[in-house]
Amino acid sequence: MPPLPGQASEGRRDPCPPGLLGAAASLGAVGMCSTPCGVGGQGDPPCGIVRTVTDSSEFLGKRLQKELLAFQNDPPPGMTLDEKSVQNSITQWIVDMEGAPGTLYEGEKFQLLFKFSSRYPFDSPQVMFTGDNIPVHPHVYSNGHICLSILTEDWSPALSVQSVCLSIISMLSSCKEKRRPPDNSFYVRTCNKNPKKTKWWYHDDTC
Repeated sequence: MPPLPGQASEGRRDPCPPGLLGAAASLGAVGMCSTPCGVGGQGDPPCGIVRTVTDSSEFLGKRLQKELLAFQNDPPPGMTLDEKSVQNSITQWIVDMEGAPGTLYEGEKFQLLFKFSSRYPFDSPQVMFTGDNIPVHPHVYSNGHICLSILTEDWSPALSVQSVCLSIISMLSSCKEKRRPPDNSFYVRTCNKNPKKTKWWYHDDTC
């Protein structure tokens, strides 16, 4: 079923999961996406304690500095950070990406845009393809929006920029046919510019 463009998901206030704050400290943890699409949900933080932590610009800065260093020292295959993109603000990154050898995207070059809110890492980053070349893929819209579950309902504070990049590499590398999502034209005409404002449903698991 296609997403409902521009529809913001309803807020959710769940009990604070045990060990959530401890999981957030595991900054280097890597998790792979098991499904190509998911239902988005940007609800309230799980509890007041989490809100207090995420409101701290110092915490956000330290988290992003650590991830930035980790990315520079050990970038995902075929990916490099555009250093100029983080000079003015560490909350917006551009990552250059090359299609993996032996895949449908071999030799192609793409760019990923990461934007981090003040609630990161308890809120997933905004991630989309940008630039002149948007990969033709069943879960990538022509405006760069990506239908990927770890960017919405499957996001965890233990995940990282590296985790997201590895999932996107896997998503592209496993594709068997270059084509756009079936609702691409309608979605691009009507969606919000921010992909996190879309409420996603699964399409299929063919790629």
